[in-house]
Order: sequence, then structure tokens, then C-alpha cells
Amino acid sequence: MGDKKLVSGLLAGDEAAGHRFVADHYAAIHRFFAVLTRSKDAADELTQQTFVRARMSIATFRFECSLRSWLRKVAYGEFCRSIKEAQGSTVPLPAELVAEQRVSTDAIVLWDAIERLSPDLREAFVLREIDQLSVREVAHLLGVPAGTVKSRCFNAKQTLRRALETSWPHQILNSEVEIELPEKLSPCDP
Repeated sequence: MGDKKLVSGLLAGDEAAGHRFVADHYAAIHRFFAVLTRSKDAADELTQQTFVRARMSIATFRFECSLRSWLRKVAYGEFCRSIKEAQGSTVPLPAELVAEQRVSTDAIVLWDAIERLSPDLREAFVLREIDQLSVREVAHLLGVPAGTVKSRCFNAKQTLRRALETSWPHQILNSEVEIELPEKLSPCDP
């Protein structure tokens, strides 16, 4: 189902369109929040809030970008609101995930390094490298030029490389070698 047909269905209150909207985008939005908050509960709550807000404001969608990009902008707004409400505190990685060994040691080290990035670098890196949005989509979402997104991604990767050298010295041989990140992370090219 294309964006126009899906949005038309949502505007008309079509239940099937509502289910399709959630089915098409839930996993990506949840993953976005899980990475940023490092908490399944927070990711669950923010994902639900995002879809509620998106359904309430779908009439504002103007087809100037993809529905996917628009929904990520809504999600990013929810994330910013949650940060303001929490007064900048971060949610720690749930101990039960570690206890159940669902998160590898390398993943924990990587997420810790990502969390230590400045907010500007972390947001660009997560949106581009983990959520796999295009540079243009990230720029639109953050309200910055594409060059700024590229610069932030580059700086984030350099910072991560330095931070991970002590944890993963066997994978980082010199400054010209790419960081061996988990499979879904890709270079920051447009």
C-alpha cells in the first residue's frame, strides 16, 4: 500500500489502514527508541506515544517527504519531549537483558560508547547508521544541512573509533580502517 493510499485510509478512519501503518513502521520506530533509551520499557512507551501522536496529526502530513520520514520526525519529537521531561537523564541498560545474555559484550561496549557521544553526534549517528535513514532524511528530521549530518556522522565514527580502540584493539588497526560495527551499520555516505 503506497503512502497516499495509506494516508487516505488513515484519514478516513479505515481500521485496515491503521493496522498496516503500525505493521509497516513499528519495528523501525521501536528500534530507534531502544537504541536511544537503552530500555525496552521506555522504547515500548515512546513507540506507543509516537503512533498515537501520528494518528492524531496525520492530517498535517503533506507528502513533502515520505511517510516514513514524517513518522521519524514525529518519533524524534516524542524523544525530545521525553528528554525534557526526564531533565536530560538517561535510562540505563536493563539488567535483565544482560542477565538473559540477549545483549553481547561487544554490543554493550558499543552502546556505552554511543551513549557517551554528544547529543548532536549521537542523534545523527543513530538516525543514519542504525535506523538507516538517508543523509537527506536525517537532515530534514534534525533541521540541519546535509553537510552537517555528514560531518556529525564522521565525527561520531571517529569518536567511537577512539573509544573502542581499547575494547576492540584487534578490530581497529589504524585510522584508515573502518570500525567493525554490527551488520546493520553502514558508512555515512548519502
